[in-house]
Amino acid sequence: MARPKMTQALTKVEQEHLNLLLMEDIDSECLAELVWDTPFFLKEIAVEIVDVDEHYNTKDYIYKCIDGRYFCLTITQHSSMGDIESAYFYEVVPKEIKKIIYETKEN
Repeated sequence: MARPKMTQALTKVEQEHLNLLLMEDIDSECLAELVWDTPFFLKEIAVEIVDVDEHYNTKDYIYKCIDGRYFCLTITQHSSMGDIESAYFYEVVPKEIKKIIYETKEN
């Protein structure tokens, strides 16, 4: 029988820090710094390229919190200059998608 994964409650200070991140303004440098300076209670689990064009690129950084919740940091930045155009941090829910791949039949 598999044991359930244990989650840990956030301390009051950690919860306040998380609340501040969720309320940050979209052009805040604080959100962009999450990529390099992630708090202890968040663990980056995935990075996905959302959109790329000649002027801007957008990436989603997915984090799992020690309390079991998931969050996404979406950053859009200028492709050549690297300047942050916008940043959003919000809670997400994982959804499993099953995909069937069809391959050429071999004789």
